[in-house]
Amino acid sequence: MNVVQRRSFAQTPLSQKHAAIFIEIAERLSGNRITPDQVDFLTLRVRRRMRVHRDESFEGYIRRVQDDQVEEHALMESLVTHTTDFFREPAHFKWLRNGGLNRLSDGKPASCLNVWSAACSLGSELWSTAIEIAQFQEDAGVPYCANLVGTDISKTILARAKAAIFSAEEISGLPAQYQSKYLQRNCTENQKFRIASPLLESASFVAHNLLTPPLFSTLQFDLALLRNVLLYFNKDDQQRVFNHVLSRLRPGGILMIGHTEVLSIETIGTKRVGPAIFIKE
Repeated sequence: MNVVQRRSFAQTPLSQKHAAIFIEIAERLSGNRITPDQVDFLTLRVRRRMRVHRDESFEGYIRRVQDDQVEEHALMESLVTHTTDFFREPAHFKWLRNGGLNRLSDGKPASCLNVWSAACSLGSELWSTAIEIAQFQEDAGVPYCANLVGTDISKTILARAKAAIFSAEEISGLPAQYQSKYLQRNCTENQKFRIASPLLESASFVAHNLLTPPLFSTLQFDLALLRNVLLYFNKDDQQRVFNHVLSRLRPGGILMIGHTEVLSIETIGTKRVGPAIFIKE
């Protein structure tokens, strides 16, 4: 294909027919719901994968995806949105700080808390929670103790979460006093920061699709974070995911979801105790 033809294809819009195929792939594999008004986002991510293989037509790339499960998974990962920040939705962390952690530990700060970030992305919300736990325990005069688990459908993003290395822009939501206390300069990249010990050693990251039965059949969590992910699922899948995560909470455990997601699900078996915060009864 000559240069003129390449430029012509680069300007070719994604047809409704092709968009529907890619949307079906994303929803079938991850439950991730891409709406027709997100066609620009969809086109950008599809073209990015096509450039990897130098595919020159949507039809050709669709055939590749249909014949290659590895590429099918790679496309699915690229269509999953990963938006996260330190201390995003601060009301949740304020609730933990102002009595929530004391409640979860039954007034015993030395207790080791089990925390699950169910769609962890880069891990920012998991590390934010760990910082709150560390501060709570330090204020009580006891050593840091927590078991942190982050899960995500994307193995690529999990590798970054496990590395726990962030740019200055990515830690902008982290208060300055916490930056100096819980981060260290990355030894190989001076403009990057890494989560410091012992928080780093307390975390593990595992690939998991929230539409499938939950992991950790013998482990119960004190706190589960399911924030700003339900909106990417249809209504039935939202309920399924909510129930899966709830099933891994101990009685009295806390589940936090996104502030905009409360009205879309039945919260049976829970009691609301804060803004998008539920206790398992």
